[in-house]
Amino acid sequence: MISLNSQLTSLASKYYLSPSSPEGTSISRSVSYLTTNLNSHFGSSIRTTTRFGSSTRGTILPREYDQESDIDLMVVFNYSQIWEANPRSLRERLLNFARANYPRSTFYRSRPVVVIELDHIQYDLVPAIITGYGTTYIPLDDSSWQVTDPIGFNQTLTDANVQYNSVVKPIIRLLKTWNSRVGFPIQPYALEQEIAKMNFAGDNVEKGFFWAIDHLSEYGMGYSLYDQQRLRSLKTNAEKVKNAMAAGNNATAQLWLGHILPL
Repeated sequence: MISLNSQLTSLASKYYLSPSSPEGTSISRSVSYLTTNLNSHFGSSIRTTTRFGSSTRGTILPREYDQESDIDLMVVFNYSQIWEANPRSLRERLLNFARANYPRSTFYRSRPVVVIELDHIQYDLVPAIITGYGTTYIPLDDSSWQVTDPIGFNQTLTDANVQYNSVVKPIIRLLKTWNSRVGFPIQPYALEQEIAKMNFAGDNVEKGFFWAIDHLSEYGMGYSLYDQQRLRSLKTNAEKVKNAMAAGNNATAQLWLGHILPL
């Protein structure tokens, strides 16, 4: 009989979008084409294009488990001061780029990004400006900017994963799969941030998974009563899995685990 730790470790691997998989290869190819087309369309008007987000952290899920998975691509326009450009105007320029280069694809403006759908994958084009001091800004709304650090969290997560014996990223993928399955009671990036801050000292994937569930806040900013209910249901089902395992009833444990994750 496979141990629960081995099963959860295997599931976390199953929920991993490998860059070498057909889906991962398709994404890399589309990002390359997008980058080439952006450079051709805008020329010297843009400084760089940078892929960021969960697809660069190893925590993005295959679309089989998250139909809302997207790829983030930051388009840095060639301005050195935020007052030199209006967020809305830059988004309109990206929208015009989408119209000109992807007329047969689905595209639309969604604050603060322009979304292009290619091969059923969403690519979020995020307009940005990097000032002379090296600070990166993305739109907050149509008329104002907000500071961001697009790759800073990558290092935070990597450090946590190394510190805790490589269990953090698998646990994140497990809980992001649950989160997607029940309709996203937690914003995915916020979920990654919350888990990355937890203490998993001495834990394997199984122990860390249940520890993370026990310590997820039920009252995050903006959580509705329905969101809180789904979080409480997660915690209840996790307790039933643990109780069944403690009683040596693997079949019952599997039943309740199936209420949390697609097995």
